[in-house]
Amino acid sequence: SGLQAQFLKQPVNLSLSGRQGDTYDLNVELGGRWHVHPLANYVNTDLTEYIDGESDWNTTVQLSLSNSGFNYTANLTADLTATQSVLPAPFDTPAGSSLPLLITSKGDSKASNVEASLGDNIRFDGVLPHKEMQFSRAHLALGESDIANIGTGFSISANLAQADVQEWFTTINMLLSGKGKDTSTAVAKTNAQSSIQSNESKKANLFGTPSRIFAKADKLNFAGHSINDAQLSATERNKDWILDLASPQARATIRINSDLDEQGIEINADYLSLEQPVETVGATKTDSESGVELATNSAMPNEEGESPYNIDPNTLPPIYFYCQSCGVHGIDLGEITLDIAKEENGLAIRQLLVKSDETNVTATGYWKHMGGEIQSALNGTLTSPNVGQMLKEYGVESGIKDSSANVAFDINWPNAPMDFGFEKLNGNVEWSLSDGYLTELSDKGSRIFTLFSLNSLVRKLSLDFRDVFAKGFFYDDMGGTLSIVDGKAYTDDTEIDGGAGEIEITGFTDLNTGGLNYNVSFAPNVTGNLPFLVYFLATPPTALAALAIDQVLTSAKVISNVNYRVTGTIKDPKFDEVERNSKDISLPAQNAPVPANPQDRPLTEDDVRRLKMEVIDG
Repeated sequence: SGLQAQFLKQPVNLSLSGRQGDTYDLNVELGGRWHVHPLANYVNTDLTEYIDGESDWNTTVQLSLSNSGFNYTANLTADLTATQSVLPAPFDTPAGSSLPLLITSKGDSKASNVEASLGDNIRFDGVLPHKEMQFSRAHLALGESDIANIGTGFSISANLAQADVQEWFTTINMLLSGKGKDTSTAVAKTNAQSSIQSNESKKANLFGTPSRIFAKADKLNFAGHSINDAQLSATERNKDWILDLASPQARATIRINSDLDEQGIEINADYLSLEQPVETVGATKTDSESGVELATNSAMPNEEGESPYNIDPNTLPPIYFYCQSCGVHGIDLGEITLDIAKEENGLAIRQLLVKSDETNVTATGYWKHMGGEIQSALNGTLTSPNVGQMLKEYGVESGIKDSSANVAFDINWPNAPMDFGFEKLNGNVEWSLSDGYLTELSDKGSRIFTLFSLNSLVRKLSLDFRDVFAKGFFYDDMGGTLSIVDGKAYTDDTEIDGGAGEIEITGFTDLNTGGLNYNVSFAPNVTGNLPFLVYFLATPPTALAALAIDQVLTSAKVISNVNYRVTGTIKDPKFDEVERNSKDISLPAQNAPVPANPQDRPLTEDDVRRLKMEVIDG
């Protein structure tokens, strides 16, 4: 008794006693207070980044030796109160948490049966052949598990309140990497000869790769989103992993190919519905208050202020994703196909297709290192048979009716594709809408519609020319180009060809702040017939005379154009009339005969209404 020793360069207190009979029976008691890092290094050198602290432990071993071999029983208990872990739940434990560890092992010269428990939620049992030094049968249960028959290989079952996909993927990959320090004993050296011949450089992994995984999670988190009531089953087939995901929000089959770098991951989903994270809802309200409601929701930063999408594209495998029915943040995107391949310095987006009843998007792009930073880019087209309905499905009441849309875009921004933001957005956009009309909507419903606050323009024109625009602004087509530089969208050729006139727009919108800076010119169509022309007559008495007497005009002074200055923000645009020009035009004589006594012709309802309008406008 009272012996001192070292194992893994840490002190061990031990005592032993023996008795000779038909067998030699040896009883050994060991104990100590160890730091967890040396032991973690034996499992995996990277594990020291996840756990820390010290633990008191005690072990008893009862060993029986005979001429034919040996058998043993060992029990270990440890108090992990003084340790802490940042591994995924339920392995995460702050310092001071009571977390008892119990390990029981029984075996002989051929194999050991091992059972272990950590707290109330983690249990393990397995069979370890000594020659291979890798569990032939093993099962790890996290939370309550009803799986009794573990079968051959290493299986995992989990029943968790929450699970983060990225955390678990990183942790499992680390544990299976086999980067533990070599602490070989004389026995290990003898057993290692065959493994050295087959793979001299790699240390055998104690657990091996899991062959089956069964998991349930009340909330499965990934990329800033959550899937509720998720069930996941995973099996290994021909060295590939096949995962089946089922949830009220998603149903998908995922194949993780054994040659991950070349063949990558394939995802085929019947449906997927991702709700808007609570944090980004709050962020959207904040953006809205500053006048920028065009912005898509970026991922919320973590506690250290970094985006959860701070990912090096060189570390990702090729990805093929197909979803038959996809919805994101309440928006029905329809059918989605995404094909991503590895290329020099990152990933190539070989194909992005989004297809629904109201939207068709076709694009290519990249996500890679360029000029010392990570860049993302998309180049493609968007078409819609009914752009107003498309925007409505996106939660935007645009005021556009009966128009189709064609958009070509070539844009790029820093960081990951999922980390889209306006601050450093650059590129070009060309767009056009077919014939339709703009209706006036309230500020709350319409201010988001385009970069130009067209709805507010219609409202302004409706005040200046009430009868012409009372039912909206009808147009034959509209379109233009945008040049986007560091989040500012410039245009010098946006035109709207309307039945009542033409609108030309030049200037820019600051997408980051929502600030507007535009010159808008409206040129009325004054080549039409008399009833329409009268609304743009510069002198009300002329209009009154024309309507009251119905005489033939040969000339008139009309408004030729009205220029506006647009400032403020998308949320609160301000229209100021800069100038209003007029000109004389000649009119063709009417073919209708003049009544014998024009003064006797009764005024029609339209005459009276227009007369009242001109008097009021005064």
